[in-house]
Amino acid sequence: MAKAVDSLPQEPGPAAAAAGTAALPTADSVDGALLTVLVPVYNEAQTIDELLKRVLAAPYPMQVVVVDDGSTDGTAARLAAWESESGVEVWHHPTNRGKGAAIRTGLEHARGRFTIIQDADLEYDPGDYPRLIEPLRSGQAQVVYGSRALDEPGQPRRKRNWCLFRFGVKLLNLCLRMVYGVRLTDEATCYKAFPTAALRDMQLECERFEFCPEVTAKACRMGLQITEVPIRYQPRSFDEGKKIRWTDGLQAFATLWRWRKWRPAEPLAQQAGVDRQRRYEGAASSDRRKGGFTLVELLVVVTIIAMLMSLLLPAVMSARGAARRLQCMNNLHNLSLAMIGDADANRRYAANGYFATDGMQHFSWVVELLPFLERRDIAERWDRNKPWQDPKNLTLGSMRIAVLVCPDDPTTVPNQGNLNYVVNSGIGWTSDQIAKDCPMCFHRISESKLMEPIDLNGDGVTCPRGRKKKDATPSDKTLLFQMGLFFAENWPRGKETVRFHTPDTVLDGLSNTLMLSESIHVGYESVHGTNWSTPMPRYNSFIYSAYICKDSKCSAGNVDYGRANDRSQLPYRREAINGDRDQAIGEAPWASSYHPGGVFVAFCDGRVQFMSEDIYGGVYAALMSPQGTLITGPLAQPGPEADEYLR
Repeated sequence: MAKAVDSLPQEPGPAAAAAGTAALPTADSVDGALLTVLVPVYNEAQTIDELLKRVLAAPYPMQVVVVDDGSTDGTAARLAAWESESGVEVWHHPTNRGKGAAIRTGLEHARGRFTIIQDADLEYDPGDYPRLIEPLRSGQAQVVYGSRALDEPGQPRRKRNWCLFRFGVKLLNLCLRMVYGVRLTDEATCYKAFPTAALRDMQLECERFEFCPEVTAKACRMGLQITEVPIRYQPRSFDEGKKIRWTDGLQAFATLWRWRKWRPAEPLAQQAGVDRQRRYEGAASSDRRKGGFTLVELLVVVTIIAMLMSLLLPAVMSARGAARRLQCMNNLHNLSLAMIGDADANRRYAANGYFATDGMQHFSWVVELLPFLERRDIAERWDRNKPWQDPKNLTLGSMRIAVLVCPDDPTTVPNQGNLNYVVNSGIGWTSDQIAKDCPMCFHRISESKLMEPIDLNGDGVTCPRGRKKKDATPSDKTLLFQMGLFFAENWPRGKETVRFHTPDTVLDGLSNTLMLSESIHVGYESVHGTNWSTPMPRYNSFIYSAYICKDSKCSAGNVDYGRANDRSQLPYRREAINGDRDQAIGEAPWASSYHPGGVFVAFCDGRVQFMSEDIYGGVYAALMSPQGTLITGPLAQPGPEADEYLR
């Protein structure tokens, strides 16, 4: 039988109500129905057939009332095949009104002694009907809820994968406890079994998903005892058609609050002379209504909870932050051990990046470390004679390697070749842009210019070429070597530019020389597709500010090591530790992190410590120089007495 419903029936008048209730069922069935199953349906064409088969397989004489709530996906056509099925009634709303409205329509046609609500999405198993009905049928319960939070007695705890919704349900349970004094484990469950007469006496007004809180609130106000039983539950995702939203959760709280003072009208059964206990199948003879908290008590409880949350949330956030910091430090420690292992195996430190003499970009220091990071699967497939942009290498370089990423960096992009750790390249690196192997410094000079030659020995000569331009002693390249640990080299090794340190050439001491630090401005960048294999030093290294030399000339009177980490003013602040964090990836090769107060650094002996962002620039430069004690003249450095800046 299929019928259209243009509007919901109006509440009956007293005379009609009395006449109608005189015929309400008190035996096990009317037309053979012990049970009425109300099935509100909206756009469930994929599941409705299977659902109805499972419902009709339940071991009870039943009436199934399906209300199609204006479906547009072919559900109505599928329901047409069920109209001739014995015990199945199909009703239609011309437009979508909501789950609550569909249930109210179905309730008007319910003839069973008990009523169960059944969603059409197969999240709930009709095989659980006996658990819900038998306590009602035997008189052991007045209302039965199927709880998704309960486990079978004596059975192992079930895995539940609906965590976000569980949290919302727990909040609803808490609200119910505070307002109505009733303790439930799953107020929002679909499986609710009532005496049909009790549902009618509630005079429901729900339209959408507020059916659940309204029927629960009114059951509490009517003094009905709610019993919970464990049920099976298979949640589906939003992609699979789940329709409830977070706004429905807010509506649920509002509905629980709305009906807190509701009182049922005189039961229609009493108007017709029908005994109330008989009508509600074992309801208590006294009109007991559980009282919740008064408004003042509720405000006190809410205030206490708010105070506890204000104390708890910072502690939780602090604990999670500490865990992320620890993981970040451990990753850096593992990288330092891998670097030491690589240096021992090759008797030298790796280059920050390798380049062909024709400018081809090969790979970064990370590729050198892969075997020592337990990623031989990548190392053995990497073609070192091809550039990092080669399709095969690019695919490998785009793979996420967990040890390369600090979990405290929110800018990392999932499933990309992110990098958060960088090697010490001193004050700059060499480039072939102007002359072969020319020492350069890095500044954000203009939109198109990031680097310029630097005169480290202050003799007025940069990038000397030919016989007419000779560099003084010590040369710019010698000073560059003494002030940094990692350099750009040509590939294959030994060809053209060769410049590297070994643990033996770190004359200032392995425990006094920085090897690695954190950076949030390197690694993956979507425009150029860079990743951890990119050899350009500005994507894999950290340096200290070349503003220590005025106008890039390190002559007498022009050197101020304080500017190596000057956070007091622009432009120096942008090149300081944890300077302006809004700088673009590949344009800010400075030590940086999202940790408050500083960055984690690793020394050449493998030790990892937290370095203050307020470290004096002269001490910072000395820690980055492996041979700073050999430097004389204007660039002579203070000793690396850094204990007050490390912890």
